[in-house]
Amino acid sequence: MSEQIKIIEKIQKLLALAGNNSNEAEAAAAAAKAQEMLETYNLDMAEIEGHQTGDHAQRTNEKTQGAFYRYQTELWSELANINFCTMFTGKTYVPMEERVRNVKYKRYFKLVGRKVNVQITLNLGNYLLAAIERLTKDACKVQGEPTTGRWAMSFREGCTLRLRIKLRDRRRQREQEQAKAKANSHGSSDGRSLMVVDYAEAEADANNDFIFGYEPGTTAARRKMREAQAQAANAEREQWERDNPEKAARQKAEQDARTEKFWRKFNNRKSYQDKRYGHVNHSAMNKGYDQADSISLDEQVEYGKGAAKLG
Repeated sequence: MSEQIKIIEKIQKLLALAGNNSNEAEAAAAAAKAQEMLETYNLDMAEIEGHQTGDHAQRTNEKTQGAFYRYQTELWSELANINFCTMFTGKTYVPMEERVRNVKYKRYFKLVGRKVNVQITLNLGNYLLAAIERLTKDACKVQGEPTTGRWAMSFREGCTLRLRIKLRDRRRQREQEQAKAKANSHGSSDGRSLMVVDYAEAEADANNDFIFGYEPGTTAARRKMREAQAQAANAEREQWERDNPEKAARQKAEQDARTEKFWRKFNNRKSYQDKRYGHVNHSAMNKGYDQADSISLDEQVEYGKGAAKLG
């Protein structure tokens, strides 16, 4: 049995275990544990491969339905990002005879990445969306609201928003812990030399090569060239500012004034308004947000109520 199949089966077992438990708080805890396992697997495999973060043969392009609503798209996008995948969305035309409620287009999304990362992202996304749906149905029952109305959609958005924040914070915490451990090791070979943030960047480059059919390493080489050019331009600018302090200060003041004028004009436009959450029922969204906030991402699922320890 390959290592990829083993890690996929182990994480599937973890999610099924929590899914069979009546405690909804295990949803995000299962996701956190699964991501930790996947992250460790990716870094370990990169070490074995000598930091060669995957060629085209190791990648897959998975097209999937299920990103019709914004909260779904945002959750999929967050999970793809933290699981080393690249996601993009699109829509396909629905023939007249196949339409439901006269919907002309079906939305879809594609996940690009290593096969194991794509599979686990799909598992996690479906699992969390199912958990959100159960929470929404319970909340609607209490409120006496329909599950298809504005209140229910707002609840889902609030729940998803908080989950995304917590999952992102967890990744940031892991990166900080790794940076601290690496600093304390003083370059010792005992510490893992490849960091999560470096691996994520390398995987994003490799995914981009796969999407556009580039030779492996093309996107990384172009990015490094742009970074070098930007660094040289910044150094040249800094030297000019040191040589011409008065002129540099005058230019900065003029730029600050232009920026302030632009934003003042932009914010005063009658046609401008932040419509991102303008349609929601904010009370429902706050309830969903609070409900997700009660989910502990630090909980170790295999030691939770009714859970069996994974081997």
